[in-house]
Amino acid sequence: MYTAILGGKIQFETLHGKVVVMVPRFSKDGAKLRVKGKGMPNYNNPAQFGDLYVRIKHKMPVSLTNEEISLLKKLKDLNSKKGKTA
Repeated sequence: MYTAILGGKIQFETLHGKVVVMVPRFSKDGAKLRVKGKGMPNYNNPAQFGDLYVRIKHKMPVSLTNEEISLLKKLKDLNSKKGKTA
């Protein structure tokens, strides 16, 4: 959730090793990112690789500290003052 909001790098394993992907700020749940040349090998030319597609899946925290809850309430209040709703 934090990376989807703030943006940042995520790293994960594929069949061909580790891949690092830059997640843009404010990525929506279900957004699809393309990583060129990190997908499956081309059937006719195994030295060439296709693109890997990564789907963003938001994870909600299962628990929050009192400080985190307080910060979220402050953020909610700031957005309310701006006329935004969550």
